[in-house]
Amino acid sequence: MSFALNTVTRDAQNDAIRTKIDAGAGTSVLELLNSAGVIIWTVNLNATSFGVSAGGAMSLSGIPLEAVVIVTGTISKYRFKDKNGTAIITGVNGSVAIAAGLLVDIILSSVAVEVGDYIRISSLTYTSGNA
Repeated sequence: MSFALNTVTRDAQNDAIRTKIDAGAGTSVLELLNSAGVIIWTVNLNATSFGVSAGGAMSLSGIPLEAVVIVTGTISKYRFKDKNGTAIITGVNGSVAIAAGLLVDIILSSVAVEVGDYIRISSLTYTSGNA
């Protein structure tokens, strides 16, 4: 389907996604996973995970975020979970890589990691498509 969303609609869409990620009683998280879905790295998000959307984009709050790798492996995808542990956004295999590409949402300096390595997210912006 070919269509374009205006900025007001894209901002509303992003704000609804942020509201879903921030819902619940626990802590929202960002997880990095291997292609089989095994969690390699996880980090708690701020109580308000993203800032208010502007221009169809919203930035992750609490930057920088860092944590230690808990499983050795190759990171291939990601998942944002709400405070109840429900997946709200899940990247496809190949959505985490070392360089920009067609399916890439998150770029890391290395996707091959070992237990004890640190991963630091220094910026992350979610942009609603179809501008």
